[in-house]
Amino acid sequence: RRLSEVISAEKPYPHAYFMMLGPDGSYFVHPDTTRLFNQTIFGRFETRQHPDIVALGHEMTIGKQGTMRVVIDGEPCLVCYQPVRGTDWSLALVCPDSDILTSYRQLAYIIVPLLVIGLILILWFCNTTFSKAIRPLTQLEQQSQRISEGCYDEQIPRTDRSDVIGRLQNSFASMQQSLDRHVSDIRQVNAEAAERNQELQQARMMAEEAGRQKSAFVQNMSHQIRTPLNIIMGFSQVLRDGGDQMSEDEVKNITGMIEHHTKSLSRMVSMLYDSSDIGARKALNSNKNEEVSPVEVADTS
Repeated sequence: RRLSEVISAEKPYPHAYFMMLGPDGSYFVHPDTTRLFNQTIFGRFETRQHPDIVALGHEMTIGKQGTMRVVIDGEPCLVCYQPVRGTDWSLALVCPDSDILTSYRQLAYIIVPLLVIGLILILWFCNTTFSKAIRPLTQLEQQSQRISEGCYDEQIPRTDRSDVIGRLQNSFASMQQSLDRHVSDIRQVNAEAAERNQELQQARMMAEEAGRQKSAFVQNMSHQIRTPLNIIMGFSQVLRDGGDQMSEDEVKNITGMIEHHTKSLSRMVSMLYDSSDIGARKALNSNKNEEVSPVEVADTS
């Protein structure tokens, strides 16, 4: 028992322990002192239920050295055994897997956070690098979107980069400058066309107004000519039908009126001819809105 206490005091792991077996499998050293000298490794376990422990007992009793994984009291353990020199005894160190893996688990508690932090740093670095690499493409996409919306003067800066992105950006810059020039030319042509259209519109309105004034003048002139012409025709018919029955004074009076209206008609025709000749040689002053009656012209003449 003293030997068992001395050996059991050595604990390489918190729950590890030593056991020593005699040549018949009896316990010489074990933490459970009730097993010492009165129990064997073969008697406590049944062969069918715990073949691994029975196999361990056979390995130790025949003096072999090695390691074996067994299940003791429902817990997986690693057993390292070897014979004691000068005796037929065999000493074994039983280490539960939980104790063996404790240091590895503690190391995992350190490694896993480091791995997570490292992964986060790698992702951040990759994201930063990728964002920096595609930043020109993002700017090109935004500027192209603005150009497609009609902002043709959106300036795309040139770059000194010689890679594919740099060449693409310079190509977009050249395209934008050419597009801006073409759009400016089109705007200038449109402005000139709008100005010409306005001038044509004004000219059309002036022509329509001149046409209306001409029609009114011709109608008024026709009316003024028709009056003396009707008088002349009427007196001529009177002279033709009853000239023999009229006195000399009446005939003289009628012929005088016919002569007067004939002269008036001749003057109006002459004035009409002169006014048409003046219109062909000189444009009328459109700023004067005065209307002249043919009767007034004839009376003043």
